[in-house]
Amino acid sequence: MDGTKIRAYRRDTGLTQAQLGARLGVTGNTVNNWEAGRTEPSRKIRLKLALMIGKAQNAAPKPLPVPAKVTRQGIDRERGSALRFLRTSHGLTRGEFSGVIGYSPLIVMRWEDGEYTMSSYAIEEIERIFRVSIRRPTEVRS
Repeated sequence: MDGTKIRAYRRDTGLTQAQLGARLGVTGNTVNNWEAGRTEPSRKIRLKLALMIGKAQNAAPKPLPVPAKVTRQGIDRERGSALRFLRTSHGLTRGEFSGVIGYSPLIVMRWEDGEYTMSSYAIEEIERIFRVSIRRPTEVRS
């Protein structure tokens, strides 16, 4: 995760390095090192930061629009675009994202490209972890 993004989030929220560090379970000096690019946060801390930054920016994707003609392939492509937006808006690489949700980077890539249909379980897990909806307005939970 880019140190400038961490610094921008911290300044936008009015936190000191020590306050942000306390929220993440690290020291203010550690936050300073991240912001300066000397070190990087661990994967676990990157996820926490991504979720904090995402909430601050209200970066959750909007519900997917319903096109005139709904096809499975169209739904997969739209959901893939929403998934890619979700991942990138949280500053996660495909590998980091796949590690968080428990699926391989290849599967994530195929979902994002609309080549594979996501299972309802995968959708529910992603929604639970990131606290957003990647369902279409006409879809209901099973």
